[in-house]
Amino acid sequence: DALRFAERLNSIHNRLAHQLEPIGIDEATIGFVNDLAAAVSMRFEDALPLNIRMALCIGYICSVLQGIERATSLRFRNPDP
Repeated sequence: DALRFAERLNSIHNRLAHQLEPIGIDEATIGFVNDLAAAVSMRFEDALPLNIRMALCIGYICSVLQGIERATSLRFRNPDP
C-alpha cells in the first residue's frame, strides 16, 4: 500500500509542479488523504486542517518506506572488506 500511495503522492506533486493552475488538485488531495486513512485505519480529528492531514499521511508513507529500506539494506548489504 505504501508504494501505491507514494505513486499517488508523486502524481499530485507532478500536477502542482508542472501545471500553472492545476484543476481538481483539492479533490485529488482530499481523495488521497481519505483513501490512505481508510486503507491504514488512520483517524483524524474533525477540526484538523487538510494540510496537517496531508503531512501526517506523508509522514506515514515515509516511515513505511524507510522501514522497507532498512529491512532490505540489512539483508542485502555486502560485508565490509
